[in-house]
Amino acid sequence: MVRKTKEPPVQEAAPPKRGRSLTEDLARVADGVGRKAVGSWDKLEQVFEDRVARALAAIGVPTRGDLDALTRQVEQLSRKVAELSGAPAGAARAPAKRPLTGKVARTAVAKPAAKAAAKKAAPRKAAARKTGPA
Repeated sequence: MVRKTKEPPVQEAAPPKRGRSLTEDLARVADGVGRKAVGSWDKLEQVFEDRVARALAAIGVPTRGDLDALTRQVEQLSRKVAELSGAPAGAARAPAKRPLTGKVARTAVAKPAAKAAAKKAAPRKAAARKTGPA
C-alpha cells in the first residue's frame, strides 16, 4: 500500500506591481539583504570588542578612561605642587614625550639591559695572594 503525502503548494513569485520593473524590485531586495548583512557585521564587531575589553580588564590592562583619569590627576597634582612651591603653574609640567615605537623602542630597552649585563660580567681584579714560605 502506497501512501500519498500531501505536498505543500509551490509559491510563485509575485508579479511586479504596476509601475515597477523587475530591476527595481531586485534592487529593493538587494538593498534589504545588504542592510541585514551590515547589521549582522555590526553586531559581530560589538561582541568581539566586548570580549576583548573583558579579557583585557581580567588581566589588569587599564582602559583609555583609566589613563585619561590618571592624566587629569597628575595635571592637578602638578598644579598644586607648583602653587605650593611658588613656581609658575606651567613650569611644573614637563612637555609630554612621544611614546617610543618599533625598532626605536626595542633599542631603547635593549641598551640599558646590555649595559647592566656588561657591568655584571666585567672581570674583577684578583685579590693579591699572600705568598708564604716556599
